[in-house]
Amino acid sequence: MTDLLNRANVNIAMNTLLNDLQPNDAIQPSDHNGLLVNILDTLANGLSTTLRTGNTTGGFAIDITDGDNIKYNKGGSFVGVLDSLTLTGSRSWDFPDNSGTIALLSDITGGDNIASANLTFDGSHYADLSSFSWTLGGTAPIGAEKISLQKDTLIKASNNAEGTTGFKVTDSNDSNLLDIRNNGQIGYGGTYLNTAGHTFRNPNNESVIAKFLNNDNTTSTEFTINGGFNSYRPGTANKIFTLFYQGGVPNFQMFDNTNTAFIKYRTGGLSYMNVTGFAIGKPLSANAKALFQLYPPSTNVSQQKFFANIAMTTTGRVNSSSTFGTAEKGFECFDTTLNKKFVWTGSAWEKITSV
Repeated sequence: MTDLLNRANVNIAMNTLLNDLQPNDAIQPSDHNGLLVNILDTLANGLSTTLRTGNTTGGFAIDITDGDNIKYNKGGSFVGVLDSLTLTGSRSWDFPDNSGTIALLSDITGGDNIASANLTFDGSHYADLSSFSWTLGGTAPIGAEKISLQKDTLIKASNNAEGTTGFKVTDSNDSNLLDIRNNGQIGYGGTYLNTAGHTFRNPNNESVIAKFLNNDNTTSTEFTINGGFNSYRPGTANKIFTLFYQGGVPNFQMFDNTNTAFIKYRTGGLSYMNVTGFAIGKPLSANAKALFQLYPPSTNVSQQKFFANIAMTTTGRVNSSSTFGTAEKGFECFDTTLNKKFVWTGSAWEKITSV
């Protein structure tokens, strides 16, 4: 059997059979049977001879069975083979309506670059990272985060309106953790309030709502629950002053260098100032031997301020001293009924009279 190699030779052989002619000395009428075998062998010898004897299928699909494939040989020492993997179902592959080079997946990545042009997303899409992470601007996540932004990031809002959010962080139940509005108002621990520039909420009822730290991580100031406030000396845990609410009563305290409260004010309760001296008017020239001093606020003799004694009626004075004893010795008041000044001697009121 002989492969006739091309369609032209097949056509010549077919005409020889049909016309029973002797084309040349090499082919005799007695060789018709052999010639027919050659034609059939050429047409039935697989895909390569089928395509070689004609460049169209004549409307019939080409069925490449298992073990066969399409080979591309451009005259070199290498051959390109087009084949498919084992199929688990019928598949259809459509070539795009476009001219160009068909790329493999390894070609599409372009090395470390996702694309060499702008990427446009149409419709709604999402990225399912599953057990993997996505790092932007770095080589690996910092912790256990799934998406890690590690370089300068600009988030540009769509407008500057209060009613729209520029950036928001929520928990798994879509409850707001951080809500930054496009006009700059911010809500921490929940949605912002349009009556405040910054709104701090305390979802876990922590004792401290907000804390501000120095560059050495020591506390500078902090806001606590129920309206409390604390300020601290730099680099220490010693307080400067504090406001707090205790037992239904507001409290205010100021502290010295030993973290001891030297001023304490408690609404409706005991308040004191624990100092060695207190002066009003001229603190820089106060007498160190005096516990309490009043100085004229002005050198103008007609613009002086005066010390006002506690003033009350005789009934008020007498009724106020019903529980007085020696511990109250020295208490003073001005009796507005008698227009006289009185001092408590430890057992009774004594009127101060002129000599």
